[in-house]
Amino acid sequence: YLTGAFLAGATFSQIESAHHAFIEKTHQLMTWLLRVFFAASIGFQVPVKLFSDPYVIGWGFILYCCVLAKFPLMLYVPQFEDVKEGASYNPYLRDRLITGLAMTCRGEFSFIIAAFALGKDLISKEIYAAIVWAVLLSCITSPFILLSLIKYFNKQQLEHLKATNPTKQNT
Repeated sequence: YLTGAFLAGATFSQIESAHHAFIEKTHQLMTWLLRVFFAASIGFQVPVKLFSDPYVIGWGFILYCCVLAKFPLMLYVPQFEDVKEGASYNPYLRDRLITGLAMTCRGEFSFIIAAFALGKDLISKEIYAAIVWAVLLSCITSPFILLSLIKYFNKQQLEHLKATNPTKQNT
């Protein structure tokens, strides 16, 4: 049965219209299944009871600081545009800050690695809880800060475009 299913999938994947129809018809189901499997494999392993332990909270914040240590990667963002001295809008600063902050949002894979390490008895339950705490903190705070930063720079860009619009300056 498995060989037949594999061969049917391999055959239909080569037919462009069949592939697109499959993706279109099963997208919502696949999204739902991914959420269920993630919750079953990772979500149910979150040790909520250990989050009140001061040891876990302390190590969680230390590990969160390690996640924030990715922020200085913004220093390696190349400059694509020249910025005039005293300009109200600096796209280079925007690119650097958004890149650095976006690097701190990455943490979903850490759940999988930590669960594997816990399963192989490489780390204790307390350290696992601290890792989960740090990753959850990162996954919750970083996107909100990033969204605020993007909104701020979008507002700055609109103000800069209004101030430098040549059609409004001529009238």
